[in-house]
Amino acid sequence: MADLTFAFGSSYGSMSSLRHGKRARTAYEESGGKAPSKIEDRRVAVSALRLDCDLITIKVGKDASQRSFKIHEHVICDHTEYFHNHMKDAWTVMKDEQRVIELPNDNPDAFALWRTWIYTEKIAILPEQPFSAEGMEERSAHYAVLAHAYVLGEMILDIPFMNAIADVYVLNARGGDGVRAHYPTNEDIAVLYDGTSPDSPIRKLLVDIWMYRGKVEWLDKELDDGALPREFLIEVTRELLKLKKAREGETMSRPWKMTHEQYHDTRMIVHGQAREETVVEDQSGQLRGENSCKHRTGLHMHDSPTCMACLLMTD
Repeated sequence: MADLTFAFGSSYGSMSSLRHGKRARTAYEESGGKAPSKIEDRRVAVSALRLDCDLITIKVGKDASQRSFKIHEHVICDHTEYFHNHMKDAWTVMKDEQRVIELPNDNPDAFALWRTWIYTEKIAILPEQPFSAEGMEERSAHYAVLAHAYVLGEMILDIPFMNAIADVYVLNARGGDGVRAHYPTNEDIAVLYDGTSPDSPIRKLLVDIWMYRGKVEWLDKELDDGALPREFLIEVTRELLKLKKAREGETMSRPWKMTHEQYHDTRMIVHGQAREETVVEDQSGQLRGENSCKHRTGLHMHDSPTCMACLLMTD
């Protein structure tokens, strides 16, 4: 009876084992103490992807760049309320006609990225072949579609899609596995600022990238292209000043306390023209123009082995 009592009191008991007064062995025990193999659960609800419906034609872009996409009505409506709500009346009118929706102001490549997303929840952006080490322009051109895709997501209010695009930007910025880090271009930033609201989180990512990985070359390019939005430059400056204030407790020597000469204009006027000069320090610690005359003292400015100060004296 003791064995039967144990079997009845165990959650592992079965009718077969109870007859013999023994506890049934679990799958974990049957495998010799090893955990079951992990299976990716691919099951979804029956209504997860409804394809038993009509196809809708979406024409994106204009003129020669226009492309047509055919998407299942239920898929596009179930994925975002933008098409479900804003196109409902138009679809009612076109009930017995070919259903065509035109998006002339949107980017066809960005829409293609979104179409793949609504069927697979994947961002089809990886290149077919790895970029060359020097192929920065090629890489920038390849990833330029991401900015337009994010703006499209904002327009149709597909937040999961927008977050997935933001994750791609983060993955690119992190680099790794032999892949160089890649950051949004000035043109990408312009597209994103033009198509997003002031409180968009993607803007914070762009500012953070400039704060912590920014290069002088990026700003030099801006001087040539003038692509960066004024709001972005102000936000970067604001965040840098906030970072500087947060670090005021640290030892940060103010450069103007150490020397004042660095703020002096060191050019000399020669024949009515301001001439630039490379300044060097001689053995005595005195600042002199490079290749300046040995028999004179002070700072002599010139751009040749002959001292300009001496030339002025002889003119």
